[in-house]
Amino acid sequence: MKFFSKMIDGLKSKWLKNTGKTAILIAIIIIIFLAINVGVQTWDPKDFDLSSDQLYSLTEESKERISSLPEEDKFEIYLFDYKETDTFVDFVKQYKSINDNITIEILKTDDRPDLVSKYNIEEGYYTVLIICGEKYKVLTTYDFYTYDSEGNTVDLTEQRLTNSLIVVSSIGKSTPVYVLTGHGEYDPTTEMALLQTYIELENYEMKTLNLLSEQKVPEDCKDLMIASPTKDITDLEAKAIKEYIERGGNIIWLNDPYSAKSETPFIKSILDLYGVTIRQDGIVVEQDTSKIAMGSPDVIMPTIQNNNVVGDIQSVVLFGTGKLEFLGDDKLLELGVTKTDILTTGEKSFFRTNLEITDYAPVDGEKEESSVVGALLEKSVQDGQNTSKLVVFASNAFITDKLIYTGSSQAPAVALLDNRDLILNTIQYNAEIEDPITIRKQAEVTRYTATETQDRIIKIIIYIIPILIIILGIIIWQLRRRKK
Repeated sequence: MKFFSKMIDGLKSKWLKNTGKTAILIAIIIIIFLAINVGVQTWDPKDFDLSSDQLYSLTEESKERISSLPEEDKFEIYLFDYKETDTFVDFVKQYKSINDNITIEILKTDDRPDLVSKYNIEEGYYTVLIICGEKYKVLTTYDFYTYDSEGNTVDLTEQRLTNSLIVVSSIGKSTPVYVLTGHGEYDPTTEMALLQTYIELENYEMKTLNLLSEQKVPEDCKDLMIASPTKDITDLEAKAIKEYIERGGNIIWLNDPYSAKSETPFIKSILDLYGVTIRQDGIVVEQDTSKIAMGSPDVIMPTIQNNNVVGDIQSVVLFGTGKLEFLGDDKLLELGVTKTDILTTGEKSFFRTNLEITDYAPVDGEKEESSVVGALLEKSVQDGQNTSKLVVFASNAFITDKLIYTGSSQAPAVALLDNRDLILNTIQYNAEIEDPITIRKQAEVTRYTATETQDRIIKIIIYIIPILIIILGIIIWQLRRRKK
């Protein structure tokens, strides 16, 4: 302490009283400051990720998967319109640090017109092009972000990059999820577009299937999704689906109340194979307030049963749901079907078919009982050599892009609670992928926008105060000169 006191006293008596020496001291401090900055930039120390969700560093799963890609695979990553100092560039470089077969180049669209033309790179957009042999993936800045139920930005960067590198590698391939079309179902490109994005992040590929033109379910189909058909399928389509079931094909069936406008005998013939009926002629009304969302008894949060389909999700919300009815245990046994409940309503809920009744209490004929609104049905096929799985939900809107108002904000239905994970886990379960890619980093990046007053204060601190300090220093310097 005495040493520092003597040093400070020396500075005051020998340096700060002399204007010329004071200027030299300031110059020395500035030079030291600049030298430290240049040294740090040259040194390029390892970044420390202090964010709570490790937003700027790779997860162990990414490191393991990328480092174990085949040695013969050579990856080229081109970053169009990015700068060397961008945080995104630093993140991408982490992939190169764990796999020497990855090269990274930062460039403008004008630098490589051959790549721009071949891969349809749009000028003026931040674009990532990943190439491995003949396979490639093009990503834009919009692919790296989505929004949660509160409107916050959710970072998807690692999911996109890791999955893309694996997909373009020699061992990578996307598992197709086929969505039946041609019967007034939900449109996967407009009404379930957000779900399609989530599916792609899990290294699946959503494809549409029109059985009138295809005439059979493709051999590579692991999951066939049927989303609220409004009219019946044909007998030829029913035959194609039954052949798919017989070879061990799996189905995810979602059905909103009042979807079909007429009788659907061929659809019924498919569901009869599993001994289930989807009651869509009414809705479940919930009376247990702990299972009601948004103050509406027909917007319910069902009980999630513990099974292998849904995993460790906590809660989902359904926006109007019918119910499922099953044949008795003996009949299911004859069909070779095993039933497992996934979602059930409260013991005080009831099923209402007359929607002109506005009272939310049961009337005559409406029985209070728990209803099954989601179930897994596993059917023995090929003389017991294989199994076909049907996961059926008596609701569909909960995985769509339909905007739901929650207080002062709104969000897509699929983004609320664990709705997204419910359907993704179902797809994963049905697809039976041995090594699925499930990097779901839930890091929320909230953009802060200063008010006009706050912006004014910030500018004063950054600009005005330093200028005032400089002016004050000049005035003091002039006063000292006059005293001499």
